[in-house]
Amino acid sequence: MLQTLSASAMSAKPTAFHHLLATLAHDGRLLRLYSQNIDGIDTAMEPLRTEVPLPKKAPWPKTIQLHGCIRKMVCLKCYRVSNFRVELFNGPIQPSCADCEDNNNFRIKAGKRSHGVGNLRPRMVLYNGQNPDDEAIGSVITSDLRARPDAIIVAGTTLRVPGARRIVKEMCRLVRDQVDGVTIWISKEAAPKGKDLENCWDLVVRGSCDEVAQYAAMRRWDQELEHSKTKHGNAKVRSVSFESVKVPKRKQRQLLLSPVSPKIPQKVTGSKRRIPRVSTGSDTHKVGKAVGKRQVQIPQSIIDIVNKALG
Repeated sequence: MLQTLSASAMSAKPTAFHHLLATLAHDGRLLRLYSQNIDGIDTAMEPLRTEVPLPKKAPWPKTIQLHGCIRKMVCLKCYRVSNFRVELFNGPIQPSCADCEDNNNFRIKAGKRSHGVGNLRPRMVLYNGQNPDDEAIGSVITSDLRARPDAIIVAGTTLRVPGARRIVKEMCRLVRDQVDGVTIWISKEAAPKGKDLENCWDLVVRGSCDEVAQYAAMRRWDQELEHSKTKHGNAKVRSVSFESVKVPKRKQRQLLLSPVSPKIPQKVTGSKRRIPRVSTGSDTHKVGKAVGKRQVQIPQSIIDIVNKALG
């Protein structure tokens, strides 16, 4: 099973949504990526790289792996972390740690007592397991909450894992408490229900994450802007319009945009609140009536994308 899982992870290529996240990170627009994936596809991209083990103090990497990664293995005795070697896991018996064996042999030759030899295992969290980076992850979350991000995107998850659900709840509560804060849910599944996630989302997108990324048509982080040289040697940048971007056609699209304007539970007093925006831009689209003095504005560009998807 581990051999199959490792082979699949190593051969997998980043998707359009992976590249979108990498572009945001490369451009300095992504504070943090909290990932529940164990395949390591995201962290294999330079803008989304991580550190294993996770440092307990800042500075922290861009990606935080909540469930570990199949690309690393760890000794259960000496806790040394190394790259996963699939050939070692070819049977029901856990492989021994080479470092422990060398250290143990040295002690025996020196006339000292044996300290034993540890076994290796993939450095990922199994069901009901504990992440060895839990303490460090808690420090990162506390720091990110203090940074007061102005937007959060939750994509491709069911939020059935209690730990991830608590992170999303706290982040959404903080973001929505800001005047221009925006919370977005992107998934083929409906947004999860529950008292803890009540009044949680400003925008719900029912559809494929990769399809959303394709319509966003952002420049990939590893590609320079296309340009040509004029006779004077100046760079001439070629502009790219939305119509010129080729998006694969499908027989049926399932992209559904649902602006949500739930009533704010606390009383709003003082000066009039500014209407929050989903993203920057001069062309915006107001949806519905203001409820509890909170109203969501959807950029016209997103409205055009949805119309194309549904048309």
